[in-house]
Amino acid sequence: MTEDAINNILTQEQQEAFDYDELWKDFIADFWREILEKFIPSLYVKADLNHEPEFLDKELHDILAAFNDNDDKTPKRYVDKLLKIFLKDGGEEWVLLHIEIQNKGGENFALRMFRYYCLLFIHYKKNPVALAILTASRPKNETDPGIYKADLFGTSIEYKYNLVKAYAMSDQELLSGNSLVDLFIYSVKIAAKYRKSDKQKFQYMKIVINLLAEKGLNRNQRRIFILYIERTMNLSNMEYRIKFRNYVDNVLEGGKKMQRTKGLIETMLDEAEAKGNKEGIETGIRKSICDFIRSGLLSDEQIAAIVKRPIEFITGLRHEIGLA
Repeated sequence: MTEDAINNILTQEQQEAFDYDELWKDFIADFWREILEKFIPSLYVKADLNHEPEFLDKELHDILAAFNDNDDKTPKRYVDKLLKIFLKDGGEEWVLLHIEIQNKGGENFALRMFRYYCLLFIHYKKNPVALAILTASRPKNETDPGIYKADLFGTSIEYKYNLVKAYAMSDQELLSGNSLVDLFIYSVKIAAKYRKSDKQKFQYMKIVINLLAEKGLNRNQRRIFILYIERTMNLSNMEYRIKFRNYVDNVLEGGKKMQRTKGLIETMLDEAEAKGNKEGIETGIRKSICDFIRSGLLSDEQIAAIVKRPIEFITGLRHEIGLA
């Protein structure tokens, strides 16, 4: 996924209900190598990491949709990823990897995973590898979510698959880990815990950026991951969005504050112009400029130059909000 695409998604999701399922699915698509290394290391060492996988989500949805027509208990909303992972050498050329992200709800999870296994085996004539990531605990009366067992008159089956209880991973465990996946799970948990407090989320975002600075990533990997942090935390307050991007610049980019802040203000202007009538646009711009004034990140002269307004306009707003 490109940086522009993620930025577009970020802007849209700040206006709509946040969808953590889609966030996870996109993260898997961009960081599938890190997912394998963290959760299925035996496949990671065999996989051709230079060969991008094929994403078979549409095929998976078609398979499950046909099955769902005959089973009202199966969830109608899919939160799955199906990847064709290519191998480096020996044995099969590729393996199917089915990843399920499960929050609360749904029927017996282990039984559902077994059904998916059967459907995939029938369709592809190949044993799939399965990984389930639980972002919330399962009901207490449910069987072990990582294994399906059945035994009837001497006929038995036991199906095990890779299971990760992300919800149970402690902050200490996640912050001391070496994987970007750890930082991502930590960010998702923090975002859920402090959903309505941008101030709290910003403090924890700084922790993530400090840890990110210690990892040996190339610039593109780092920038994409930072965009995921922004998307995960979903800050609604413009002041904290500016503070976060400037903090990133100071820690990771050598302090290019003015350039990044200018880009953010210009994005704000574009968003306002796309919303509609002139009165609404001007109101949105005035509100955002007031946020910039309160942040103290730029001088009145700098703000005036970026938004193409007279300096008197900026100083007038400063008087209006009582910061003259």
